Amino acid sequence: MGKNAELNRQASRRHYERNKPEMVARAKAFTIAARNRNREYIKSVKEQTPCQDCGFKDHRALQFHHLSDKDANIGDSIAASWGMDRLKREIEKCIVLCANCHHIRHYEQRLIAGVKQSGSSLRS
Repeated sequence: MGKNAELNRQASRRHYERNKPEMVARAKAFTIAARNRNREYIKSVKEQTPCQDCGFKDHRALQFHHLSDKDANIGDSIAASWGMDRLKREIEKCIVLCANCHHIRHYEQRLIAGVKQSGSSLRS
């Protein structure tokens, strides 16, 4: 590390220590604002998008189902205070399903995966 870089680091550290309560409060406010923004964005997507399987429209029972390349659950974006770009990229990998259709999709995926592993056929 160069001398200037070390001096800058020390100055930043001193500034943080002198202003810690204000900086912590600002970070907390940013986190709360980001969580609220993400929560509202997710709600607005659900309000505009019915279940892709059955057409159900009540946003309170709609969920995101990843089709591919899942990095994380959409709901985790709220607690993690993701940026909007990351949230939108993750939502683009999903379809909206109601809770019932989402559960059925995962049940069928597990059933098919079990059949592939065992080599047996599906039974009713």
